Amino acid sequence: LRSDLEAFRESSWKYSLQPKDLRHKQQQLNELETKVQSIRVAIKEGVGRNKPVEGRLKTLVAKTPHPIEDQRKSILAVQERAKESIDRHAEEMERMVLSVREQALGISDEVVAQNRLIDEVGDAVTAGRNKINQHTMRAQMLTEQNSSFCKLYCIILFLSAIL
Repeated sequence: LRSDLEAFRESSWKYSLQPKDLRHKQQQLNELETKVQSIRVAIKEGVGRNKPVEGRLKTLVAKTPHPIEDQRKSILAVQERAKESIDRHAEEMERMVLSVREQALGISDEVVAQNRLIDEVGDAVTAGRNKINQHTMRAQMLTEQNSSFCKLYCIILFLSAIL
């Protein structure tokens, strides 16, 4: 019991034990040890030989408060508080997870919309490039035709001048 009490004292934050509870348990443990010592002394000295030892023990134990039972109740109370705390934390975590999930879904929708816009811009750029290529080819063709037409016009002017 003493080692358990020391373990509780060292980890009181873990079990949510108050210092007054620990002092109370220490006092009960000391009382129990004192009564056990007095029982041992009574047995060794043979006090009350006309009463059986078992009867004296029952009387002594009956008068003794039940520190083990008190300790068990205290531990159960601590466990119950810890369970309630864990439940509260679990509910809070669940709310946070749902919030993060909603944010992730919102971000996903935004990414899908932006991907559509990027695809539309890419399609518009490709269409623009194709039109520019068409106009460039037409301009080259006109330039080639104009240079041929210009040569032909120069030959006609030269022949007209000669004639």
